Amino acid sequence: DFHKLLEFCMTQYGHIDYNQFYNEVKDRDIILSSRHIVADEVNKKLSTILKPKYSILKKTLCKKNGKTYYAKDVLYEKPPIGEKSYEIRYCYTIHSIQGETLEDDMNLYIMADYLNCRKILYTAISRAKYHRQIKFVV
Repeated sequence: DFHKLLEFCMTQYGHIDYNQFYNEVKDRDIILSSRHIVADEVNKKLSTILKPKYSILKKTLCKKNGKTYYAKDVLYEKPPIGEKSYEIRYCYTIHSIQGETLEDDMNLYIMADYLNCRKILYTAISRAKYHRQIKFVV
């Protein structure tokens, strides 16, 4: 049963509530949701708490001032490229971050709302290198 698996994962990796999440999340952390609507709500709230985090959009490849910006690059300073080439984003859908791996100093927050599939859960958890990086938000 998926809900038993999710409970097991939350016990193993740890879980926090939304208030604690909003108090401890940092600019470099990665936040994942299985639904766009949850990601959008979290992005809206975090935009009032954290410095902007610029995400280069999928179909973008830009060269500006001798630097190349690739799709999915994440920058912590506003890129000198057109505003339609990036978005400010803190929370990503699990599908959109597939293939990425966290750096050692980052945490992974997984929004537990609407998680309902083993494959999605595995994809989210496997973004982290270390057990200590993972927390579920409930």
